[in-house]
Amino acid sequence: AKFNPEWQGIVSVVKGDARNLTRTMLDGHQIDIVVSELLGSFGDNELSPECLDPVLAGPCCKPTTISIPMQYTSFLAPVSSVRLHTEAKQQAQV
Repeated sequence: AKFNPEWQGIVSVVKGDARNLTRTMLDGHQIDIVVSELLGSFGDNELSPECLDPVLAGPCCKPTTISIPMQYTSFLAPVSSVRLHTEAKQQAQV
């Protein structure tokens, strides 16, 4: 998280695990925007919804708090490659 001197008194950047955040750490203020990098890998998503949902519903956030990203979807896309198929086939024969 970078701090920009122009934000003095307007924006406070809080870096850390949101699950450990308290109103005391925010000087009694509530959060306007949550920016998260909890996208994780396919399948587990680093427990992203489980980590962020309680934070957004908790006392540190306003009912109007914006979450970035607001939502995301994990998906799987098929890939076709003659080279990869050939290598996988050779590995299977070993």
